[in-house]
Amino acid sequence: MAGQLPDLIDAFADRRVLVIGDAILDGYIEGLCDCVCPESPVPVVKVSRFHAAPGGAASIAAHLRALGAEVKVVGLVGDDAEGTELTNTLSDNQVTPDAIVVQAGRRTIAKRRVLVGGQAVCRLDQGDQGLAGEEA
Repeated sequence: MAGQLPDLIDAFADRRVLVIGDAILDGYIEGLCDCVCPESPVPVVKVSRFHAAPGGAASIAAHLRALGAEVKVVGLVGDDAEGTELTNTLSDNQVTPDAIVVQAGRRTIAKRRVLVGGQAVCRLDQGDQGLAGEEA
């Protein structure tokens, strides 16, 4: 099986793949924590870096593209900053976002993780799910 892996990876270069699903913006807020907030027992994180990446179906599309496949991803995003950032991250990963539908009034699904020393402290979720746009 291990000898077949390079052949399987090489085979993606000849594939055309359609990915349909939730297009999510994954965000990573990285920082250091050296104290606890005096008002409540929560860590105070001094942000040093923010990184955004495609998530959900958009992540699958980006990974398939990295393997060499020609990929189209179909999904919904809002007409908001997160939707724009998600389509930009797809473009950065050589996935053309032309099949991503921008829906007015919709909030793009975004999941931001706060990381301290590589460990997740919390995750902040936002956005509308489903075709009717139920709040996440």
